[in-house]
Amino acid sequence: MSDASKNVPPLSQSRYGDMACETLYVHKHSLYERMAESEAAARGIEIHETLATYINHLVETRRSTDLAVFDSLMKGVGSDAREVLERFRDNHAFDPEQILATELHIELDQDFRPIEHSEGSAEYEGTLDLVRLHSLTEAEIDDWKSYYQIIDADTFQSKFDPLLLMCLNPSLQKVKFVLEFVRYGASRGVEYTRKDLPWLKELARRERARQRQLHGLAVSGERDLKAFPGRHCTWCPLLLNGCPVAKTNPYSQMTC
Repeated sequence: MSDASKNVPPLSQSRYGDMACETLYVHKHSLYERMAESEAAARGIEIHETLATYINHLVETRRSTDLAVFDSLMKGVGSDAREVLERFRDNHAFDPEQILATELHIELDQDFRPIEHSEGSAEYEGTLDLVRLHSLTEAEIDDWKSYYQIIDADTFQSKFDPLLLMCLNPSLQKVKFVLEFVRYGASRGVEYTRKDLPWLKELARRERARQRQLHGLAVSGERDLKAFPGRHCTWCPLLLNGCPVAKTNPYSQMTC
């Protein structure tokens, strides 16, 4: 049995995004090919790391803002990330008492039970940018996006992240998920309650099953892989080198 057939990595937001294109998913997650990061992905990593460092500093110092520290952190990022962060600088303040964690990593087993040090046993996982507790029963997840387009919070991630958090913390009855478009200072949000858990779990199970089928294409070789152009192309490392439809892919003519 090949390595590709032994272990299917946990379902996550990023792997779900890669599943939009069979070619990308199989090369990246089944064949484990090393791929260079796209400019959009590199920019996103810089932004997330900077914001996590800044918010953790606010918690440690019990401050709502600290623009001097924020400006110092911006000196270490690239020009693209700095352009986005400059907008964030002047329109965000935080209550350090409400902040539970930044970059909160959650892993669940097949029955949606939290696990630690999974060693390959996790079925679902995610890293939440910022989690704030408004009370013992209500929480908010802020997810930073540097997109050029503002979209509604009607995505897989907007459902998956609240599922992860409610499974981690049984006391939570309501979770608000907010997309923060840091480039524009705009946001879009949606709320879920514990009553939504059954269908949220079913959604995750369905996508996990689809992921397993997709993962197996590298093993079976039963047909050629398909490539589907879409917004995921903006961060795909195969776009400029290895995309089977590069000549007709409209995203190959666009910049990040």
